[in-house]
Amino acid sequence: MRTLIKNVKLLTPAGLQEGRCVLVEKDKIAYQGPEHPALAYDICLDGQGMYLSPGFIDLHVHGGNNCDFMDGTAEAFRTIAEYHSSHGITSMLATTLAGEEEET
Repeated sequence: MRTLIKNVKLLTPAGLQEGRCVLVEKDKIAYQGPEHPALAYDICLDGQGMYLSPGFIDLHVHGGNNCDFMDGTAEAFRTIAEYHSSHGITSMLATTLAGEEEET
């Protein structure tokens, strides 16, 4: 399955590039750059000029959505992960507070 996301402002290491497209194949970026007719795809999404960037990495997260990593439950961890992923965070480093050894 090949998905083309066209008409986006692409955030790259070289800076912001307007009027770009990204071709995704098997969950990996196969192409990024200007759109051209030789690109074969199964699904095409129009980004309508919006921004497209890589997922963000948060290196200091105590919690989210009224949960904290100090809660120490799988449910709290899942709630925190779902909350942050809904805001573009693809990876995060769980951070604890000062506490007793068994708490942390």
